[in-house]
Amino acid sequence: MTALAAAAFSSVPKDRPGFRLTRAIGAIVARIERAGP
Repeated sequence: MTALAAAAFSSVPKDRPGFRLTRAIGAIVARIERAGP
């Protein structure tokens, strides 16, 4: 996991409604970075 995704994960409490959205964003970011140069 990238530092950016890790920071996003750690900044959102697991019981917050936005956690699912944060996980989705983290997954997208990781996918983009893997596909990048």
